[in-house]
Amino acid sequence: MSEYRIEQRAVEARILTARGWLRGTFNPPRAAYLTDYLNHAPPFLNITAVLAEGGTHTLGHLSIQKRAIVCVVPLADDRLEAVNPIDNRVEHEVYCLLRDGSINARLQVMPHVRVSDYFMNREGFIVLEGAVGHISAHHHAPEPVELGTVILNTWNVVGVSEISWLRHPATLSLTRRSLCHQLWRIGRWPTRSAPRSRARCPAPSPAPRRGSPRAR
Repeated sequence: MSEYRIEQRAVEARILTARGWLRGTFNPPRAAYLTDYLNHAPPFLNITAVLAEGGTHTLGHLSIQKRAIVCVVPLADDRLEAVNPIDNRVEHEVYCLLRDGSINARLQVMPHVRVSDYFMNREGFIVLEGAVGHISAHHHAPEPVELGTVILNTWNVVGVSEISWLRHPATLSLTRRSLCHQLWRIGRWPTRSAPRSRARCPAPSPAPRRGSPRAR
């Protein structure tokens, strides 16, 4: 009796973990979306042809804990998640604070859904588009790196904020000085040279004396 095997496909990706970047291959079912596969897989995922970036030794097989994955950057795969064209999703620019850096990207949610509410009711892996990473393993200020489409694990997100009101969120450095500068550029922050209103209230008129015509 022949053994039934599920037909799989190979998805090569860069994988950011708590120990740094890895490069390996996921093997989801051919008909499955990669995000669904990551969310419904057991606590440990099997990846093949694993190489630590900067390393020279390749592992043929590695079982990696899902919660240790920060994000996945597929190198070539168009089956990431199921998208209904009639959903009319709204795009938001978001800032995701990580343990060792941050990611700025675009997130698509249903209309009238706030970004904070979306993350409060979502666990696991989500898809972000146009991602720019500021990630460092040594707590230095890293240069921004274009990541493109990423699958982010919300378990490893420290905090999230919507930054759609900024003109260039991908290059935003969240320091007080640069934030004030960005707000000043789009006209949402008062400058020191802005004239202040010096209008004063009129002085109260003296009370009329007794016997004067006004007192009558």
